[in-house]
Order: sequence, then C-alpha cells, then structure tokens
Amino acid sequence: MTAVYFSGFGFAHESALFVAPFCAVRDCLDVREFDVMGFSYGAQKAVRYALDSPRPIRRLCLISPAFFHGMPTRRKEAELRLFAANPVRYLQTFLQQALSGIIDASEAQKELVLPYFCLSRYESICTKELADDLRTLLFYTFCADELTQIRERGIAIEVFLGEKDRIIAAKEARDFFAPLATRLFWVRDAGHLLL
Repeated sequence: MTAVYFSGFGFAHESALFVAPFCAVRDCLDVREFDVMGFSYGAQKAVRYALDSPRPIRRLCLISPAFFHGMPTRRKEAELRLFAANPVRYLQTFLQQALSGIIDASEAQKELVLPYFCLSRYESICTKELADDLRTLLFYTFCADELTQIRERGIAIEVFLGEKDRIIAAKEARDFFAPLATRLFWVRDAGHLLL
C-alpha cells in the first residue's frame, strides 16, 4: 500500500501543493507508505477511509479539514442555494477565499494553485453531483469517538490548520482537534491552502 490521498472540493491532484516550496507545512508533511491524507473535503473522506480500512495505516493527515460544526443550518442551506444559482461563480468565490489567506499572494503562488483547481471542468459536468458533494461537505460532522477509535488502533492523527483560513472556522477546528490529534500544526499567517 502506498500513501492514499483524497482531494478537496473543487480540486484535483493538489497534493503536489503541499510539498511545493511555498507551502508552510512541507517540512512537516513527511509522506510515506501507509499514510492516509486528505485536504479540506478530502479530510472527511480520509477519516471514513481510515475507519473502514482493514489495511494497516501508519498516519492519518488532515490538511485544513472541512470543519463546519458551528455553521448554522440556515447558512449551510444558503450556501447550497448560492451554488445552485451559479456553480461557476460559487467556485470562483471559493477559490478567492482559499487564496485570500495568503498574505500578498505572489503571482507565482497563484499560478501554482490554478492548475489544481478544476473550474473549467465544472462548466460541463452535472451540477447535481457537485451539489451533493457540497451538501456532504457542509453537513459532515467529525466525531470525537471515531477519531479516538482511529488513535486506539495505533494510527497517528496529524492535523494542519491555517490561522487565517477563510473557508473554515480554524480556531473552532483547532479547539476540536487539539485533544484528539497526535500532533496539531497551527500555521500562522496561512490560509486554507497553507501557502
């Protein structure tokens, strides 16, 4: 088994971003065999995979996990309506917020991200599938008991959060994951992409 990686909502193959020179966590993210990793929405999938997998897992890495526990249901429903009204505009706004945590983002950093954000493919694929993904992302709840179960199986849990993340409530996520994670990395001046 090699490392397993789950992509974030609106992204594909972006794991390369986390080993790029601009990434604030690149030196901490020592990817090896038997690691399971997920970025944002992918962190939710990575937890499910770690819970269900009979294969040995060394480490579960949650990179900017999509944590919306404190968001009111009416706001989540409003997000879904905004997406339904104009998926492309919604994704453009999402990308701007993901990049906004980068202080004075250089053009090189922006150019680094764009190939992994698949905005053009969303113009031609089924918006119902994307709406279902967004609903799952917004309404998923990380469970302390499940994370404890993962740790009890001997799997290290590492969580990476950016202090200036504008996609998730980073401080709430930090407070939730701190007692559950083997190691928690709080990256100052970093946004959702930890650049």
